[in-house]
Amino acid sequence: MNGGPPRTLPISVIVPSRGRPQLLGECVESILAGSELPRELVVVDQSATENRALAELGTVNGCAVLYRHSASRGVSAARNEACAIASQEILAFTDDDILVAPDWVGEITLAVQAEADSTLISGRVRFIDTHLAGGFAPSLIDEDEPKLYEGRIWNDVLFSNNMAFSRTIFERLGPFDPRLGAGAPYRAATDNDYCFRALEAGYRIRYVPEAVVYHQAWREKKSYPQLQWGYGVGQGACMTKHIHLGDRYMVIRARHELRKHLRLAVEQRTQDREAAKGDAAFALGLMYGSARWLLLERMRGR
Repeated sequence: MNGGPPRTLPISVIVPSRGRPQLLGECVESILAGSELPRELVVVDQSATENRALAELGTVNGCAVLYRHSASRGVSAARNEACAIASQEILAFTDDDILVAPDWVGEITLAVQAEADSTLISGRVRFIDTHLAGGFAPSLIDEDEPKLYEGRIWNDVLFSNNMAFSRTIFERLGPFDPRLGAGAPYRAATDNDYCFRALEAGYRIRYVPEAVVYHQAWREKKSYPQLQWGYGVGQGACMTKHIHLGDRYMVIRARHELRKHLRLAVEQRTQDREAAKGDAAFALGLMYGSARWLLLERMRGR
């Protein structure tokens, strides 16, 4: 049996964080405990206080842990900053409240290498309640069958807590929109925006169920409507950003999302009040995000 350290692969894993030092530490530990390691682990931390333990970690079994305490704001800005730091040709992304499976680095690296010039990879995101909080975890996908998406579709299929692609694709598509995502004015949908931009540019998105991460359920269930409001704000802004005269595709998608969540809010009001509140909050957030984008971004020509 080989008792040496795990081998490193030509990939930079990027983790943005803000104000969640315990979860961030657990995320980093799960990456460094993998059966294969990235050559680089890039952490951009927007917390008020520097995480000295991570800043002093250095190189672990051949993986260089690059920690930057940043004054930037928002997850999109953090990811852009990390991409500028990263040196590897494959960029993988996860979040600070994620635990990765031991073989995640290996699986997602292989998937990108197989289609580096044409395809973005997104993997499986499962629920895990490690802190026994009885909470919930959003942004989950747990399907067994691999899927390939191209062209115009009706769902958002790129999950930023488990995605990877080549640096070439990132440079061609450009940076993440700093107005979108957690900590930014429009709170969410940075991955939805990138998904649409990639497909419109002719790239494909492949769902790889073998690349598994676990989303920690640290959020209290009573916060669900507030979270859904934020998701709605981001979705409304993202869709309005991509609405163009003479092209009804995004208008139809926005109308479908609004109707779906309003319908669910009505249907669930007696069986699951929190879920009903969440769908109502999403619908209201979508309208607010759309109106705000029109007033503050489009009218200013941004």
